[in-house]
Parts: sequence; C-alpha cells; structure tokens
Amino acid sequence: IPEEAPTIMQWMDKHRRDPVPKSFEAQTARPGDARFWGVVVQELTPGRAISPESADTYGKNIKPARISMTTSALGNLVNITATGVNRMDVWVSPKLVDFSKKMEIRINKTSYFKGLAKPDFAPLLTDLRFRGDRQQLYWLKISAGR
Repeated sequence: IPEEAPTIMQWMDKHRRDPVPKSFEAQTARPGDARFWGVVVQELTPGRAISPESADTYGKNIKPARISMTTSALGNLVNITATGVNRMDVWVSPKLVDFSKKMEIRINKTSYFKGLAKPDFAPLLTDLRFRGDRQQLYWLKISAGR
C-alpha cells in the first residue's frame, strides 16, 4: 500500500542487518537456499530437501538442514556446526577474522584449516565472478564434506 511506504522506510532506517555477523543460526530445506554469510551448502543429506508440493501445510514432514556459526576474536576461530549437510564451502572474510594471525576453521568439531592463510586471489576472484559483490569480499575458501 503506497501510503505505508514512509512508515516502512522510517522503520527500515532504524534496523540494520550486520553484513558479517560474528554468529548465526540458519535452516534450509531447499537447494536454492544455500548461502548464509559465507557458508555455502553444496549438497544436502538425502531427505532434507523436499519439493514444495510434497510439504505438509504446517511443515510437519520437513526436516531442514541446520547450520550454526560462531567466531572467537581472541582465538581467531570460526566454529561451524551443520546437520543435514553432506558438502559445504566456507568463505572467510577479513571482516570475520584477522588474516595477519593464525586462524582455525572447524566444521562439526573437525579442523579443516589451521594456521596462517596465504594470500591467494583465486577464491576472491571466483567469488566476485559468481556474486558480483565488491563490498563483501572473501579471501579464503575451505571445502568440507564427501
């Protein structure tokens, strides 16, 4: 409704989403909903994604994949817990961790990267090519799963 636009814009002006949250929780049951602040789901576990016409009206037969991420600034640690995900990519930004110090990326309690990240333009340029977002650049890509 056009007359509500000024009120909506006032409300939006007071609410800003953090472009690089230090922690989050997300759920997905659709292959198209795969990107969550640098965590990209490549493959869901069978049975986690169902077609919309197969879903119960109240969603009782949906078992979404769950992803949570927390970071520790002191330890330069990114800790990801995922259920219902076979494969994922984790894109790490310098806004999330300090690249001048040693860091660790853990997925489901397994360390996938530990140490100093070596500068490499390949992940940055690949991400820029796919998303076209020059504001949120990722410097490191970690792949996990089968």
